[in-house]
Amino acid sequence: MMLIAGMMGACSEFEPTDVPVVPALPKATEVVAEPIGRKIHLTWELPAQDNVTGVKILLNGDNNAAITLPGRATEYTLKGLS
Repeated sequence: MMLIAGMMGACSEFEPTDVPVVPALPKATEVVAEPIGRKIHLTWELPAQDNVTGVKILLNGDNNAAITLPGRATEYTLKGLS
């Protein structure tokens, strides 16, 4: 015997509760990319907030190819570029 369970009602009737508010992440400023041969040296300024615990660098806007640096890093060199 097969049993199919379903939810009655429209999705628009669903109202989530107890969902935590996620604040927008602060962004780096004064970002500079300096080409050095087959490398790119990146530097940036971090916000003055004390709660910055890491830096995420997106490559070509791809979150799956992101580089995550711990702490309050203010520089990184991309290597092996062609």
